[in-house]
Amino acid sequence: MKKDAVEVVRMESICKSFPGVQALNDVNFSGYRGEIHALVGENGAGKSTLIKILGGVFQPDSGNIILKGKEIAFKSTHAARMVGISVVHQELVLVPYLSVAENILLGQEDCNKLGILRSLSMRQAVTRPLHGFQEYIPKELL
Repeated sequence: MKKDAVEVVRMESICKSFPGVQALNDVNFSGYRGEIHALVGENGAGKSTLIKILGGVFQPDSGNIILKGKEIAFKSTHAARMVGISVVHQELVLVPYLSVAENILLGQEDCNKLGILRSLSMRQAVTRPLHGFQEYIPKELL
């Protein structure tokens, strides 16, 4: 992390239980502008649960989420999307006949007045956050 790095999101002491299972117990996570993270662990370690809490799918039993310095609590995925948090869930194939960009923006498509997808606009929206990481992305995806 750089000395002048800007913290975008922080999850503090996140706990989440389901009947008979403690999915997360006192989990902390921070993300800074310009960073890419990978959550790695065994099945059942809580990776998806943590991201679903950040994306508004689940609410934590306890703990705090701080986004750009302000504490937040998402009651839905829509609420998370309204502040710029969108999760692409770990499905191998979402909709096989759609492009990667169309799958990422599923439910948030950019269409013209006739309902026709604006594919170039959608592709640009999906790749814009990846600028600066072009050397790691296959050319055919950009």
